[in-house]
Amino acid sequence: MNSDSFSQETHEQAAAFDRIAEQYEVVFGLNKNHIAAVSWLLERLPSNSHILDIGSGTGVPTARLLVDAGHKVTGIDISSEMVRIAKYNVPTATFLQADAANVTFPPASFHAITAFFSLLMLRRDCIE
Repeated sequence: MNSDSFSQETHEQAAAFDRIAEQYEVVFGLNKNHIAAVSWLLERLPSNSHILDIGSGTGVPTARLLVDAGHKVTGIDISSEMVRIAKYNVPTATFLQADAANVTFPPASFHAITAFFSLLMLRRDCIE
Protein backbone atom coordinates (compact mmCIF):
# COMPACT_ATOMS: atom_id res chain seq x y z
CA MET A 1 0.00 0.00 0.00
CA ASN A 2 1.52 3.26 -1.13
CA SER A 3 0.70 6.34 -3.12
CA ASP A 4 1.79 4.82 -6.45
CA SER A 5 -1.72 3.45 -6.92
CA PHE A 6 -3.49 6.73 -6.06
CA SER A 7 -5.64 8.48 -8.65
CA GLN A 8 -4.69 12.03 -9.65
CA GLU A 9 -7.56 13.33 -7.50
CA THR A 10 -6.31 11.38 -4.49
CA HIS A 11 -2.73 12.65 -5.06
CA GLU A 12 -4.09 16.21 -5.02
CA GLN A 13 -6.06 15.59 -1.82
CA ALA A 14 -3.02 13.97 -0.19
CA ALA A 15 -0.85 16.96 -1.14
CA ALA A 16 -3.39 19.34 0.42
CA PHE A 17 -3.40 17.36 3.67
CA ASP A 18 0.40 17.13 3.60
CA ARG A 19 0.50 20.95 3.55
CA ILE A 20 -1.79 21.36 6.57
CA ALA A 21 -0.67 18.30 8.57
CA GLU A 22 1.36 20.22 11.15
CA GLN A 23 -1.63 22.45 12.00
CA TYR A 24 -4.42 19.88 11.57
CA GLU A 25 -4.53 18.83 15.21
CA VAL A 26 -4.83 22.45 16.36
CA VAL A 27 -8.08 22.79 14.40
CA PHE A 28 -9.58 19.29 14.59
CA GLY A 29 -7.77 17.42 17.37
CA LEU A 30 -10.11 18.25 20.22
CA ASN A 31 -13.54 18.06 18.61
CA LYS A 32 -15.95 17.22 21.46
CA ASN A 33 -18.37 15.32 19.21
CA HIS A 34 -15.55 13.23 17.79
CA ILE A 35 -14.30 12.36 21.27
CA ALA A 36 -17.86 11.51 22.37
CA ALA A 37 -18.26 9.15 19.41
CA VAL A 38 -15.02 7.34 20.26
CA SER A 39 -16.11 7.12 23.90
CA TRP A 40 -19.41 5.59 22.76
CA LEU A 41 -17.48 2.98 20.76
CA LEU A 42 -15.14 2.23 23.66
CA GLU A 43 -18.12 1.34 25.86
CA ARG A 44 -19.14 -1.32 23.33
CA LEU A 45 -15.84 -2.89 22.24
CA PRO A 46 -14.64 -6.21 23.64
CA SER A 47 -11.26 -6.08 25.39
CA ASN A 48 -8.18 -6.08 23.18
CA SER A 49 -10.11 -5.32 19.98
CA HIS A 50 -8.42 -4.49 16.68
CA ILE A 51 -9.83 -1.36 15.06
CA LEU A 52 -9.27 0.05 11.58
CA ASP A 53 -9.24 3.85 11.61
CA ILE A 54 -9.90 5.15 8.08
CA GLY A 55 -8.54 8.65 7.55
CA SER A 56 -6.52 8.46 10.75
CA GLY A 57 -4.92 11.87 10.32
CA THR A 58 -2.53 12.67 13.15
CA GLY A 59 -3.79 9.78 15.27
CA VAL A 60 -5.44 12.22 17.67
CA PRO A 61 -7.92 11.75 19.13
CA THR A 62 -9.20 8.44 17.70
CA ALA A 63 -6.16 6.16 17.65
CA ARG A 64 -4.75 7.61 20.87
CA LEU A 65 -8.02 7.05 22.79
CA LEU A 66 -8.39 3.51 21.44
CA VAL A 67 -4.78 2.54 22.18
CA ASP A 68 -4.93 4.12 25.63
CA ALA A 69 -7.95 1.90 26.34
CA GLY A 70 -5.94 -1.22 25.46
CA HIS A 71 -6.96 -1.79 21.85
CA LYS A 72 -4.86 -2.43 18.75
CA VAL A 73 -5.26 0.18 16.00
CA THR A 74 -4.38 0.17 12.32
CA GLY A 75 -4.80 3.61 10.80
CA ILE A 76 -4.80 4.50 7.12
CA ASP A 77 -4.52 7.92 5.55
CA ILE A 78 -3.73 9.23 2.07
CA SER A 79 -1.34 11.86 3.46
CA SER A 80 2.24 10.77 4.08
CA GLU A 81 2.68 13.70 6.48
CA MET A 82 -0.38 12.71 8.50
CA VAL A 83 0.96 9.15 8.70
CA ARG A 84 4.36 10.45 9.85
CA ILE A 85 2.78 12.57 12.59
CA ALA A 86 0.41 9.77 13.66
CA LYS A 87 3.34 7.37 14.06
CA TYR A 88 4.98 9.92 16.36
CA ASN A 89 1.76 10.67 18.31
CA VAL A 90 0.67 7.05 18.77
CA PRO A 91 3.79 4.89 18.38
CA THR A 92 2.09 1.67 19.48
CA ALA A 93 -0.46 1.84 16.65
CA THR A 94 0.21 0.91 13.02
CA PHE A 95 -0.25 3.62 10.39
CA LEU A 96 -0.17 3.10 6.64
CA GLN A 97 -0.43 5.46 3.70
CA ALA A 98 -3.39 4.08 1.78
CA ASP A 99 -6.55 5.10 -0.05
CA ALA A 100 -9.73 3.90 1.67
CA ALA A 101 -11.39 3.50 -1.73
CA ASN A 102 -8.82 0.88 -2.78
CA VAL A 103 -7.41 -0.74 0.36
CA THR A 104 -8.17 -4.35 1.25
CA PHE A 105 -7.60 -6.47 4.32
CA PRO A 106 -8.43 -10.13 4.94
CA PRO A 107 -12.02 -10.78 6.07
CA ALA A 108 -12.67 -10.38 9.81
CA SER A 109 -9.39 -8.51 10.36
CA PHE A 110 -11.05 -5.93 12.60
CA HIS A 111 -13.61 -5.82 15.39
CA ALA A 112 -14.63 -2.29 14.41
CA ILE A 113 -13.92 0.38 11.83
CA THR A 114 -13.90 4.11 12.50
CA ALA A 115 -14.16 6.77 9.83
CA PHE A 116 -14.86 10.36 10.74
CA PHE A 117 -13.95 13.24 8.42
CA SER A 118 -12.54 10.88 5.79
CA LEU A 119 -16.02 9.96 4.57
CA LEU A 120 -16.48 13.54 3.42
CA MET A 121 -13.53 13.15 1.06
CA LEU A 122 -14.85 10.10 -0.80
CA ARG A 123 -16.69 10.46 -4.09
CA ARG A 124 -20.35 9.46 -3.97
CA ASP A 125 -19.74 6.43 -6.21
CA CYS A 126 -17.26 5.09 -3.63
CA ILE A 127 -19.76 5.10 -0.78
CA GLU A 128 -23.05 4.12 -2.43
